[in-house]
Amino acid sequence: MCIKRDFPPPEGTTMRNALIRVLLAQAAALVLSAPAAAEDEGGVVYYQVTYEKGQVRDLNDPPKDANGIRLVVRIARFEGEGPGYKVLATGSVVLTDVNPGRTVMTNLKWNGKAWVTGQDAAKPAKAPQTAPASQPTTSPSESPAGTEKPGTPTGQIKTSETCPLDKGASGIVQPVQQRRILPHRVQVWKLPAGQGERTYCLAMQHAEAGELGAFQYVAYADTDGDGLPDKLIACSPLAAAETPGQWSTWTFTTSEGTVFVGNAWPNECASVYCLKAEPSEKNWSGLSSDVFVSGLWGGLPKHRFRPYLSNIRVRVEQPDPDAGGGSVIIVK
Repeated sequence: MCIKRDFPPPEGTTMRNALIRVLLAQAAALVLSAPAAAEDEGGVVYYQVTYEKGQVRDLNDPPKDANGIRLVVRIARFEGEGPGYKVLATGSVVLTDVNPGRTVMTNLKWNGKAWVTGQDAAKPAKAPQTAPASQPTTSPSESPAGTEKPGTPTGQIKTSETCPLDKGASGIVQPVQQRRILPHRVQVWKLPAGQGERTYCLAMQHAEAGELGAFQYVAYADTDGDGLPDKLIACSPLAAAETPGQWSTWTFTTSEGTVFVGNAWPNECASVYCLKAEPSEKNWSGLSSDVFVSGLWGGLPKHRFRPYLSNIRVRVEQPDPDAGGGSVIIVK
């Protein structure tokens, strides 16, 4: 049965509903267009530990072993990609959350070395991951959705308990201890301009073991001279640590003049070493103060983010003197 409505809606209702739709559309557009523009402190991670005797404690770090422990739950509280909004109205729609915060709870298992996800616990130990250096890489801009992983991996990943690059390398001087869930999934810093073919060695520290702290190293170039990365030139296989705090390393070769380096992580609630602070000569050297980010894993990091410190070091590898000839490295 169809009921014809001959009387107009209450005055202001149509306009109010239209305004609500406009506000929702504008908020959603902001979330999608600038996923990395949030200037918040990022999300937090803590561990709820249940002991065999029944006590329950919340810890900032996972336990060092499994003695006397019944259960460990990782709790991550973070905002979605981009700033959140609340739209209020006096009509039928009272409150609408656009891009609200999230809480993710993950049961962890002890694998003999660290507390990891059940998926990691079931995996056997792996040798260092290697990808053929001859494979081509692709730019994330080739994907219209911008949600693809960063390109074809090249090179080899190695892990160590301490950073293999000394404090004379570019990047962090004294590694930071703070960890956050950042409101983006890609972060890169600009290197000093260079000329000729050269090889860079990157080292970064993993805040957690297994997939929770896994990331890919990425390198971008600025090919149009606007000061922003616009071309993916290399990315690594997925790097993961066996225990929290391990470092991994990766090398790549390029002849691009302006290069940006950093990492990208597939897990949206991964924690990353991060300290909100202005870089200074005492704690940061060689890399740009600004960090360039993207809210999408595989997205171009074109958003300039507030300066912060992270545990990354970069070194230019000199050509092999026995190779004959070779390129001369000029770093400005």
